[in-house]
Amino acid sequence: MQYKDLNQLLKVLAKISLIFSKSLNINEILSQITAEIQNYLQAEAASVFLIEDQQLVCRVCFGELDVSGMKIGLDQGIVGKAVRQGKVQMVQNAYHHPDFLNVVDKLSGFITRSILCAPLQVDGQALGAIELINKTTGDQQFSLNDQYFLEILAASASLAIRNATMTKALLKQERVQKELELAYEIQQNFLPNQRTSADLPVIGINLPIHEVSGDFYDYFALADGQICFALGDVSGKGITASLLMAKTSSLYHCLGKTINSPAQLLSLLNQELFGSMTRGMFVTMVAGLYHPDTDRLIFANAGHQPPLFRSVLGDYQAFPATDIPLGILPNIEYTDEVISLQRGGFYVFSDGLPESLMKQSINLGVEQMKALINQLIHYQPKIRVKQILDLITQSQSEKITDDITLLLVEK
Repeated sequence: MQYKDLNQLLKVLAKISLIFSKSLNINEILSQITAEIQNYLQAEAASVFLIEDQQLVCRVCFGELDVSGMKIGLDQGIVGKAVRQGKVQMVQNAYHHPDFLNVVDKLSGFITRSILCAPLQVDGQALGAIELINKTTGDQQFSLNDQYFLEILAASASLAIRNATMTKALLKQERVQKELELAYEIQQNFLPNQRTSADLPVIGINLPIHEVSGDFYDYFALADGQICFALGDVSGKGITASLLMAKTSSLYHCLGKTINSPAQLLSLLNQELFGSMTRGMFVTMVAGLYHPDTDRLIFANAGHQPPLFRSVLGDYQAFPATDIPLGILPNIEYTDEVISLQRGGFYVFSDGLPESLMKQSINLGVEQMKALINQLIHYQPKIRVKQILDLITQSQSEKITDDITLLLVEK
């Protein structure tokens, strides 16, 4: 290799590095890198194929014909061979080579004489290939020097492509993380703790396993002295569940101010949610009204985990759901149930709580929860609810796998 050739090669490599430093747009990077390589190796045409969905897709093309978007199998053509073998392919007479695909030539009249194709790969991971067509100088055949140069240039281009792809993915991940943090803040504003008087006999707490939760709870006082409360659990996890949670929570907070029957409220919620559900999603929910003056608590259960009532004597009563979750079928009539608190406590919780206590059986988890309540019954309701959650999380040897939400009505 002559000093002049080496000097020119180093200049092209420096340009490739500079291209990456100035842009994170993968198409822009591919275009500029391909143009530099085509010009340096004096090829009539040049293209870059990247692996997408187990096939090779032409992302960039320079020359007389534009084949951008062309797709070929990993087992097809000179490009496919270069990717499979991880080696530069040099073909001096394309029409006599068994792997040459002449589809483009047949359709366009273009004549492919010689081909030089190098794989794009980093640490053994195939990214695609860069292909040069027809040398424009001399005998129009690519040389061993061209093959050597392209191998070096392809290695540099591979790093630039991989780094651009990884940087773009990291930036996207950071953006998603910031959006999730904002979604978490918005969800926290849905919860009543910051906007509800602290002297109400209702306490709630929520522990999401991700930034956003599919669980929700709400409570607020009505003009007639009653307290409206609810706890719900959206099927699924992540952003989709949190969006449905936000819709359900907002509807409940609006309707709960004007409807004095939890069963009727759930029926209206069901009608609003039905038809907008996707992928079989649904919402389980307990909605209730408590009147401190009469000690009367009325509630309805839409397919939710049975609430627990603990009497002042320490007896427990569970209230299994007799009606289906929200959003599954239209025109569902829900049923109200009535109890008198009489200094007892009414516990509503998502299934993440008993599941965390006993992963083998949710029923055993409920029994453990009763024991936990008995252990902490001497604490004031607000402290007791927090202590329950703290003890559950502290006792877990494994990561909690579901959102945990707990609401207590106790005068």
